[in-house]
Formats: sequence, structure tokens, C-alpha cells
Amino acid sequence: MILRQNMGALRAYDRTASLLAADHTGWVITHGEPKINNILISSNGPVMIDWDTVRLAPPARDLWMTGGHRRYSELTKRQLPSEQLDFYRLRWDLADLCSYGSWFCRPHEATPDIQLGWQGAVAICARLSAGTPGPLWAQQSESRARIPTS
Repeated sequence: MILRQNMGALRAYDRTASLLAADHTGWVITHGEPKINNILISSNGPVMIDWDTVRLAPPARDLWMTGGHRRYSELTKRQLPSEQLDFYRLRWDLADLCSYGSWFCRPHEATPDIQLGWQGAVAICARLSAGTPGPLWAQQSESRARIPTS
């Protein structure tokens, strides 16, 4: 049922993924998870740590998560397509949902991690059904479009 309710979002995801894969213009080195728990404050200022998800990608891969896309556009004079910001929000939720799903499709017990995963999966499904993907802790795009669900 969740899959049927979100076919529009999945089609939009596939279209954007194909467009991104076809044109690498403007790609940069991205971290993949530039969130607060991956920033270490040193005597020289903030330092990003945990680079295991580094990739060449559109800047939107990192900027959707930071809320820094307006400032980025001001400084670089490059506009970030809202479709790319929405794509990476949806990608984050789909990856998390798949991760949680792998926990639940094998034998498991009601541990605190499993309970947290279940709550996360339920929250993601609610966001997808509402057409508003992206974790609540991430700052959202100022021009956030509603993702089609059918």
C-alpha cells in the first residue's frame, strides 16, 4: 500500500536520478552527511569528520541537509534546482526506510534500537504519504515543493 501511494514520488526520483547521472556539470566533492554530529570544533575552527560517504555530486547532495543553499547561491551565483534538493531529501528517507526494513525482515527482538527504527520507519512513511520527505532535523528548502504521491 505504501508503495502504491508513493508511485509519483518514486517516478520523480527516478527521473531526477536519470537527469543527474546524465550531466555531471557543476559537480563538486560532497560529504554526504554534513550534519552537526559530523562537525568537530578544533582550535582552528570547525572540521568535518566521517568522510566515508564522500562522492562527486551536485552541491544539493549536501546543501539540502544544511539549509545553506541560499547562501551558497549568493556566494557562487549558482542556483540550485529545487528538484535536486527534493531528490536528496527523498533519497535520504528511502535509504533509511530500506535500512530499517532490513532489520524487520529478519528475526529480531524489541530492543531500544529496533523500537527507534520502527518509530523512524513509521515517521518516514507518514512523511512520504504526506508528500513531504526529508528528516525533521534537516533544515528544509525555502521553496519546498510537495512531492507527488500518485
